Amino acid sequence: MLYVVRDVFADGFGGEGASNGACLLFNILHCEEPVRLLAESARVILPGGAVLVIHWRHDPETPRGPNMEIRPRPEQIAGWARETGLLEAEGPVIDLPPWHYGLRLRRSADAA
Repeated sequence: MLYVVRDVFADGFGGEGASNGACLLFNILHCEEPVRLLAESARVILPGGAVLVIHWRHDPETPRGPNMEIRPRPEQIAGWARETGLLEAEGPVIDLPPWHYGLRLRRSADAA
């Protein structure tokens, strides 16, 4: 199995631009620069590709996850995706019981 430990903000994902059908972001968008992380995700996927997000529910009853002050709601993530100028939320929020939700963000087909 090949893996690389890297600072995505310093070095990016390391992949060629527009070279993947999808990018997976699980439980990470409570970071300090979520728009920047989403923009890098959009960079490495093909036009029409997807950034697939899973995150902890914004619910204090969820027994795991980051503090509620930094835990994003689905609508926040959709807004950050729009801020990239490359991504839009596609479809409804996906319920992933018991503690998570999911979002599918589509890269604009005309984004080069």
